[in-house]
Amino acid sequence: MKIAEVLHFQGFRATGCGQTRVRLLLDATEARVQIRSRWMGQDPLAVELQCTHHHLDDLFGVLELIAAKSISEDPAPYTLPPSDGPVLLEYVRLPTPQKGVVAGSDTMYAAGAWNTTFSLLLWLHPDATFDTGRDLPPEEYDEPVEQFLPVSKGLLWLEQPSKLEIEG
Repeated sequence: MKIAEVLHFQGFRATGCGQTRVRLLLDATEARVQIRSRWMGQDPLAVELQCTHHHLDDLFGVLELIAAKSISEDPAPYTLPPSDGPVLLEYVRLPTPQKGVVAGSDTMYAAGAWNTTFSLLLWLHPDATFDTGRDLPPEEYDEPVEQFLPVSKGLLWLEQPSKLEIEG
């Protein structure tokens, strides 16, 4: 199945202490991953990862991070975090939507909310490595840590698979 139009997927996880939302906009050659996170005790995060889409199979693909920007009121560009090669994300589309009704913890069971169906899994490639701004003293980075830290934080939200449902 070749992707001819832009497909929109979204998913969320929330408790009384905050929420994380992930949205994927996917077409045949490009992808954008939007991550919005707001949790008690953490700075809010609103970042868009811009990727090249490598469509490998009807249901599987790889997204290669090429740029990033803020998606808050000031859509400023971010630099990419230092890495030892391309930062890759992977996804698998499911042939039919699945029910996501299992809570992964007692907290989520008692006070959580999440999308109840999903048709795509998105995650950071297990071999992707990137700097989170803590590997070196701040003065040793080529760019200020603040310029790539939101991108690193967004990528860290994708270390665990995100269950996304198709919009519309």
